[in-house]
Amino acid sequence: MVFYQDKGAKEIQGFDEAFFFIAVSAITGLSSDIEPDTWFTRGIVLVVMFIGIFWLPPRVSEMLSLWQDRSPWPARFDPEANQMHVLVIGDLEYSTLFEFLREFFCEDHGIRTVNTVVVVMSELSPGKEVAELLGDPAYVNRVKFVLGSPTSFDQLADVEAERAQAIFLLSSKAAGGSAAKEDAAKVMVALAVRKFLRAQRTHVPIYAQVLLPETTMHMEYLAEHVICIEELRLGLLAKSVMVPGFASLLQLLTSSIPGTITDPLVRAATKGRKQWLAEYAQSMAHEIYATRISSMLTGAKFHRAAQVVFQRTGATL
Repeated sequence: MVFYQDKGAKEIQGFDEAFFFIAVSAITGLSSDIEPDTWFTRGIVLVVMFIGIFWLPPRVSEMLSLWQDRSPWPARFDPEANQMHVLVIGDLEYSTLFEFLREFFCEDHGIRTVNTVVVVMSELSPGKEVAELLGDPAYVNRVKFVLGSPTSFDQLADVEAERAQAIFLLSSKAAGGSAAKEDAAKVMVALAVRKFLRAQRTHVPIYAQVLLPETTMHMEYLAEHVICIEELRLGLLAKSVMVPGFASLLQLLTSSIPGTITDPLVRAATKGRKQWLAEYAQSMAHEIYATRISSMLTGAKFHRAAQVVFQRTGATL
């Protein structure tokens, strides 16, 4: 075979030269005024071309797959100077996290709580609904998600658990038949967190939520406050049989509802001449708080102290 180039009258002779130029033109579809003049340089060109065709694309595909699989959630939390934060570990169901954030950031709790950052730590990436909640404008700067294991000392240090104002361990209310497994996991997490805090020689209050009553006895040595969901639910049902409306009373007292919500309800009920509804809406703003009594009431009887507190602050002992 004899092939001719466009430039000049120089002809290509021999099968080896024909193979080189056929490969180049088939791969690139281009001709060039610059050509390798030795078989060493021609061999380099062929190797590079075939590497680009057969070896490079799978490697690029693997790299792109690794990039796509990379988690968009950070693995550490870096608080700003003098910034307070609390750590939430465990259940990431939308309803549970939504109620926690709504209650935690209620304006009735004061400016200190409103300016505290909530750090949510989990071993699993959040679902679509939870991710949308974390991206809500009301929480985007006040709630941070960290992907990590709460049983790892290194990852607890990454979220600065030793500097947290409090640590909350939440359980999944939808555990069902796996409630024992869920509680066992919470006990192990609480044990790891307690050991980490002892190693740091610091004390952070731990608030744990469990599903089964028998788990409470194990948690009492690891957490300052333990709430058993099933025990609380059954207790409210029993009290409601003896005292109708007790469950609603306790629900309202333990839920923070700001005046911006209750005041319009009171006005609407008063305008509609529904006095009972106005009283109910007004009582929704009542909440329970733990506080220290002034030393001026030392030695006073309870009814007298209650009278003074109510007259001066409107609070009920």
